[in-house]
Amino acid sequence: MSVGISPSISKQEFRWNLYVQNHILIHIIRHAEGLHNVSTIGINTRDPYLTTNGIRQCAELQKAFPYMDKLAWVAASPMKRTIQTAALTFAPYIGAGPGHPILLVADLHESGNYPCNMGSPISELSREFGRLIDFRAYVGQNWFVKGSDADLPRVLTQRGIRARTIIRNIIHLCDSDCHIAVVTHGNFIPYLTGDYSDAGVSRGTRFWRNTEWRSYQFVDETLQDPNAALRETDESLQRHGAAKSNYAGRDAIRGMAYINEAIVVVP
Repeated sequence: MSVGISPSISKQEFRWNLYVQNHILIHIIRHAEGLHNVSTIGINTRDPYLTTNGIRQCAELQKAFPYMDKLAWVAASPMKRTIQTAALTFAPYIGAGPGHPILLVADLHESGNYPCNMGSPISELSREFGRLIDFRAYVGQNWFVKGSDADLPRVLTQRGIRARTIIRNIIHLCDSDCHIAVVTHGNFIPYLTGDYSDAGVSRGTRFWRNTEWRSYQFVDETLQDPNAALRETDESLQRHGAAKSNYAGRDAIRGMAYINEAIVVVP
């Protein structure tokens, strides 16, 4: 594929971008099993925790994840189940010398208006997770307050673009191989990845399994794409038996042309 150089960047910057792009992998992970995944009590609980089985799933993912020693950053939605998943799964990275705290990104939070999909104030998260988390850059004080239009597909699409742009900004802090783990939610994943190929006729989007993870790279090697579009890697596609990646940006992202406006939002 031929790549044009944007007039806004120099050839030196382009070479750096192309080098980094070839060494970037974004691993998107659905959180482990939460109480809301197994009971109506959990659905009606605000910002629920992981179940015992969810904690076990994190331990299994930690053993299976092959890029632990290559991680540059771990980002997560500022909801308790995603923070727990990130902290338990990536404990070897977070506890290592060069490891950073979990970078919380409000735009990664779950959609839907069930109590389980409502987040907690920063003060509460700080008391519970302390130095494990860093919310200073990408989480506002009232991040958990949702507007009446928060779950409209067009709003979620824009949130997906913002989240991808933040992830792309993070890679500029990398100076070599850059693997970034991103822990988020089942409802929001299609808007983050731009992959709607699992959309069903009546049930909306097919959820990834708890702790399922897939790997992506940015489509635009110049890292200038305003949509910060992603495409799934061949290795990742093979891992879950898919034939192709329906990546974000271009046709899929414009105007939500390929998304049913009445998509069902379930926990």
